[in-house]
Amino acid sequence: MTPTTRKSLRAEADKLFSEYIRRKYATSTGWVDCKCGCGVNDKWKNMQCSHYVARHNDSVRWDERNAVPAFRICNYYDQDHQKKIAIFINRKFGEGTTDELERLGKQTVKLMPFEIQEIIDDIKKKINAL
Repeated sequence: MTPTTRKSLRAEADKLFSEYIRRKYATSTGWVDCKCGCGVNDKWKNMQCSHYVARHNDSVRWDERNAVPAFRICNYYDQDHQKKIAIFINRKFGEGTTDELERLGKQTVKLMPFEIQEIIDDIKKKINAL
């Protein structure tokens, strides 16, 4: 059965987005580097999807510029993790990207279920294109 509540749709979108981000940066054999620069390289399934601006901000929750693969220890315990992934994000997407993400993250956005379903459909297309 397809998820229909806002909560279940968000959970489905999160799951797919996490997979997409980790696989997007992975090699053809499935290995990916932690983008904080710690040097950890592991299979994409063993990594996490780390957000620069916290996930509770729907305005940037599924923004590809706001998420990178990360080793779980870095993601949970490294106090400088956000600063480290900011360096990667600004190099990849252009200087000032993190400033824009922070600005967008302050906007209040409550997506309707059909909008979240559109995000899910888009992410599925992106995963299939990898």
